[in-house]
Amino acid sequence: MAWQKTLQPDEKVLHRAHASRWGLLLPLLLCAISVLGGVVGGALLAQPPLYVVGGALGLASAGWALVRWIRLASCVYLLTNRRVLKQEGLFARTSKDAYLDKINNVEHTQTFAGRLFDYGDLEIDTASETGATHFHRIADPVDFKRAILAAADEGRNRRSPQAVVQISGADRLRELKGLLDEGLIDETEFATKRAELVEAL
Repeated sequence: MAWQKTLQPDEKVLHRAHASRWGLLLPLLLCAISVLGGVVGGALLAQPPLYVVGGALGLASAGWALVRWIRLASCVYLLTNRRVLKQEGLFARTSKDAYLDKINNVEHTQTFAGRLFDYGDLEIDTASETGATHFHRIADPVDFKRAILAAADEGRNRRSPQAVVQISGADRLRELKGLLDEGLIDETEFATKRAELVEAL
């Protein structure tokens, strides 16, 4: 598949979402009603043209459903151990990435129908210049949101120990300098403690 070529070395897919298929319901329903109406109407009213009209409307509705299904199938929504990847389009393709370490917030919205049929919109706010990434009418948006937040938290937890040590060490150096400025310790004590803190960093 085309999206596999966009993966970086050692990048693993953690979760894959897809556009909701409920958008196919209307054209398929129209197709069934058109065909059924043409057959029943032609038989009851003995009007052969109704067969043609029903068949034509059914064929048009089936074509509408097929086009919509192709568009939905061309949408790729991936969560990897590095980023959230969004690709849309069959012939002309657009792609957008949101790296996990840049994600600030993830929001989802669902209408009443969306809650009934489990689809909705997802918006990922990032600190990058590209801004927010929007996912419209995806299936199970809550599960996708939960997976994104879990992956982002895991990435932050892997980096946090080193960051804590650096922040803690910097604060202690400032405190030590403050003690020296206030005359509570002398230059020798300051130099000794400072060397110990720098070595710990």
